[in-house]
Amino acid sequence: MNRPTDPVIENPYEAPRPIAGRGAIARDRPPWVYVAFSIYCLIIALIYGSLGLLVAADWQFGLLGDPADRPDRHVLPGVAAVCLAVASLFAAGPFLPRRPWAWTYGLILILVGNVFALPLTLFWIGRGARGYYARIPDCVRVISEFPHASRPPARVPGLRRG
Repeated sequence: MNRPTDPVIENPYEAPRPIAGRGAIARDRPPWVYVAFSIYCLIIALIYGSLGLLVAADWQFGLLGDPADRPDRHVLPGVAAVCLAVASLFAAGPFLPRRPWAWTYGLILILVGNVFALPLTLFWIGRGARGYYARIPDCVRVISEFPHASRPPARVPGLRRG
């Protein structure tokens, strides 16, 4: 039996790896949209967390006035709980594993979190974030690296291109 002793020799039964620098997606390094998503999640978590703590402190200690005199004193614990729950959902976003369901979770966070996050939403559904979270199958990733492999557009008889 002939066994290769050199560790550089690739496995013949393994799919060929794309050449680095030629449209290959680096799976180890996160794309910039992931960094922007992480910063966005942490900022929103800090805002909601501080709001929840402020409401809880106001309910417990009466920071903004005597809680017994306020008509909303029964609602404040619920508001504080919702704010802290939302803060924990956003704080967990950047630390999720690189799985397709985590990409969907991130998209929901972006869409629910803020209407003004439209640019982040557009970049999040792009190839960089989907590839980072393994949302694009390997066969699609390989085919898209070779533009000559795609089919030409269908020609309609009787129409000429100008």
